[in-house]
Amino acid sequence: MDQSYERGDDMTWTPIEIGTKLFQNVEEIELRSAFAAIENAFINEAGNHIRFPGLSVFANIPGSDPVYMHQHTGTGDVYAVSGGRVYRVNRDGTFEDLTIAPLRGAFRPVFTQTIDELIIASGGDIIRCDGKKTQILSKDAPEATHVAYIDSILLANEKDSGRFAHASFGDSRTWDPLDVFSADSKPDHVTALIVTPYRELLVAGPSSVEQYSRLEGSTPFYRRWTVDEGIVAPYSMVFEDGAVFCVNSKAEFVRLSLQNSEPVSGDIARVLSQITDQEWQTAWAQRFEINGQRFIVLQIPDATNPYDAKGLTFLFDIRRRRWSTLYGWDRDLALPAAYPVISICEAYDKVLCGGNGVIYEMTPDAFMNASVPQRMLGRTAHYGQSPVEITDTRMKIVRGVGTYTKEPRIRLRCKLDNHTWSNWSERGLGLKGSRTERICFGGFGIGEHAQFEWEILGDCPVTVMGLEADLIPVEW
Repeated sequence: MDQSYERGDDMTWTPIEIGTKLFQNVEEIELRSAFAAIENAFINEAGNHIRFPGLSVFANIPGSDPVYMHQHTGTGDVYAVSGGRVYRVNRDGTFEDLTIAPLRGAFRPVFTQTIDELIIASGGDIIRCDGKKTQILSKDAPEATHVAYIDSILLANEKDSGRFAHASFGDSRTWDPLDVFSADSKPDHVTALIVTPYRELLVAGPSSVEQYSRLEGSTPFYRRWTVDEGIVAPYSMVFEDGAVFCVNSKAEFVRLSLQNSEPVSGDIARVLSQITDQEWQTAWAQRFEINGQRFIVLQIPDATNPYDAKGLTFLFDIRRRRWSTLYGWDRDLALPAAYPVISICEAYDKVLCGGNGVIYEMTPDAFMNASVPQRMLGRTAHYGQSPVEITDTRMKIVRGVGTYTKEPRIRLRCKLDNHTWSNWSERGLGLKGSRTERICFGGFGIGEHAQFEWEILGDCPVTVMGLEADLIPVEW
């Protein structure tokens, strides 16, 4: 807190920097810049903290199993898989059960598409859906966890092996047992496949990644290059920004382009390194765009979060290369819980999100997760080096976000010298029409360094533009 300016009322307001990134690679007490926590929010180009959109119910799917979705880009149809059953979901949220052959397997469903069919794999028989019913693709196709499609050729990994197979050209139901490739740069199983928009086939395992390109003739692929690191999270591979993002065998979230692997998770590396290989197996990543912002969600559902519950979800701002976290809310414990989204699908000009027995719509103008509060929280670093008295604090924030009769509330508290947190100081965010930008929260006492934390639970948009403290030097 070394920058200050004088006001005519003899108060010295010192800005607390809020435009810095989330940084969780050290203990909080070591932080003298950056943020210790940014929950259900992100920092925009102006350096302001913006509340992340909430969720509203789009459709209720029978049962309470996880819902995974995919839109066929050719037909425009949206499909949902839940409890082994396949549904076509309409624009108005109605749906139709298309299941004749159920999807079997213990793994997360992976989707690809031919010209007019949807292909799904989850560790058992591969399933095809023509928009009317589901069928087993072929008795000759391998049991697979991943499928991909390139130039009229359908591919699948052979589960628990180092091989991947492909169907006949233009005929996804015909599989010759000789049409098999071995990913043999390192002797590991093929656990993931992805085809990029550049017509690259990436074949990944725990120890290596191989890139194949198309050939004309009897041999349809050739191996072009390899990367000397594997993929620890088979469902984390997602194409965005001209490259494939994934979690490598070093537990780093990387941008993979050609043979270059660029880590982009240095700010949260300490957290990712504590996640076990077994916990990474169910992790997934998907991209989406909302309100002009592009993100990747990286979720590790089996990892333990800082609130000692299962479920850790990171939000990656693709343009700014910055991280924050997403949480749900446990009403009984009054604590954050796992973020209730299990899959993401951009369709019908919406961002649809699969939950347990439900499809949500991400809502940029509402800030509850269905009927459950969504808490926005920011926690700063420890600022200061010499004894000061904090006689007042104030926040610059967009106000007037309530109704004409009820205003949401924001709370601020302070921790001095890494002791206990103060009591919350709570203020209103303004009735509709209020234009006052600054809210004063009062003083918090004397200390050498201070850490601040704010939270908002109400259903309202929030833009935090600044935080300042009135500091008076003191002697011990």
